[in-house]
This record gives sequence, structure tokens and C-alpha cells, in this order.
Amino acid sequence: MKVSELFTLHQGNSFELINGVIAIIKTVDTITPFPAGYITVALGGSVLSSFVQYKPFYTGFHVMVLEPKKEMRLEEKLFYCHCIKMNAYRY
Repeated sequence: MKVSELFTLHQGNSFELINGVIAIIKTVDTITPFPAGYITVALGGSVLSSFVQYKPFYTGFHVMVLEPKKEMRLEEKLFYCHCIKMNAYRY
């Protein structure tokens, strides 16, 4: 099954912040944050590291955001994060 069958794929915001999740930032008036519950996937660095975001968020460079196409429980999202990460060796 393809990721795109389960999720709508969004390009991240490409904001610049070094060293992963290290800050909480103010909302940018002109840019709506992604909602809580979406999955972020690293496209660089620790490729395909995947996480469920529990608060509204922005992303840095080289991050894909996955929006579930149907309602999913947290456990399902965590399962898909694991599946995505386990395929990192392919890339």
C-alpha cells in the first residue's frame, strides 16, 4: 500500500531552525500551522524518522507532513510512523 493512499501529502513550511525540535515559536500571522495529529517525516538527516505531532506546528526544511485521509486513532498513526521508519534502508 502506498503512503499516498492513506495520507494527503503536504510539503513542510521550510522554516529554518537548527537541531530538530528545540523551540516553541509564536504563530506567524500569515501562515496557518499544521494541526495537531498530523505526522511529520524527515526527508534529510535521519531520513524517514516519523513522528505524530501532538500540538499545532510548523516545520523546518526537508520535512513532509502527512494528513490522514480518514479518522485514525493515535495507535494507528504510531504504527504507520514505525512502518515508514522501517523502510528507511531503501533510501
